[in-house]
Amino acid sequence: SAIVPHTPRMANEEEAPDLTRPLIAGAREMGEALRALGPDLFVVNSTHWVSTFNWYATCHPVHEGVCVAEEAPDMISGIPYKRTGDPDFARAFIDTLSEHDVPCAANTTEHYHWDYGSLVPLLYLDPENAVPVVLIPTVIMADIDEEFMVVDEQYITDYDPRVHVLASALWKGDAMPVAWTKSHGEGRVFYQGLGHDPQACEHAMFKKMLVQGTLWAAGGE
Repeated sequence: SAIVPHTPRMANEEEAPDLTRPLIAGAREMGEALRALGPDLFVVNSTHWVSTFNWYATCHPVHEGVCVAEEAPDMISGIPYKRTGDPDFARAFIDTLSEHDVPCAANTTEHYHWDYGSLVPLLYLDPENAVPVVLIPTVIMADIDEEFMVVDEQYITDYDPRVHVLASALWKGDAMPVAWTKSHGEGRVFYQGLGHDPQACEHAMFKKMLVQGTLWAAGGE
């Protein structure tokens, strides 16, 4: 496996600031080393494709579209891409996870467009589009029960509507987020509003969300 930088400042090499030059050079060098191994495909686990439900795999024979950085459209306003996929591998991946009771489904929609966390690394790892690609998301909540009961307090009722809500609870008849993620610059933020007493902290779903969300924010999968 390889961890590759993907800041939107790297997307256009001609306009990239000096601080990204070592990152670009390193990504190119990494790409040469990876391609020298003769890989059958690249499986890209994007930190910007956050799934709050299942694991997914892109089952498209061809990935084609235009990538826009949602949180930085001034930096990436539209990069066309066209890359080969591997539907057979993607479906085998889905079947294997499903056999082990991991919630997983196929991403087959023709309207799906890549995020820049998927595309930017490949611009340098595989500039000739020679290696097929399958995308998988970052999943924090797939093994969290869709409904669970925990007694806790809801004391923050204001939130940024642009956050990616992972879990919510009813508060005075309205659904209020109790767990969410967002980007902050080039970093990641995970918020979890549960855990105000020992009983809440001992709840199995609280522990799972805390561990998996923290790992994601720290740069893991």
